[in-house]
Amino acid sequence: MPIPGSPVPVLLFRLESSLREELAPALSSIGIALEVSESAAGPGLVFCDSRPELVADALLRFPGRPVVVVSRLAEVDDWLNALEAGAADYCTPPFETAALRWIVQSSLGRGAAAAAA
Repeated sequence: MPIPGSPVPVLLFRLESSLREELAPALSSIGIALEVSESAAGPGLVFCDSRPELVADALLRFPGRPVVVVSRLAEVDDWLNALEAGAADYCTPPFETAALRWIVQSSLGRGAAAAAA
């Protein structure tokens, strides 16, 4: 079921291939268009690998866009570190439809609120 009114493209930024292979179809199943370009003008939402240097790179490369950190580890410390670095959210597989829908909607809502401020 697509997210109503959500034409915003999503970039999977430097995710390891196995995470990309799991996340991409899960996002497509909720109607999300995946962006293949890494241009700063491209995505409205970025899903990024959990390595701190890649999170920092994504936040710098895509300023003002929500960055969701993706990891195989569901560790509270990693989640808190990602949020403290500036990430909008953190997710781990298995990628459940309801959870992804909530992450996308809440992240895009935060991004729209920040742009309006």
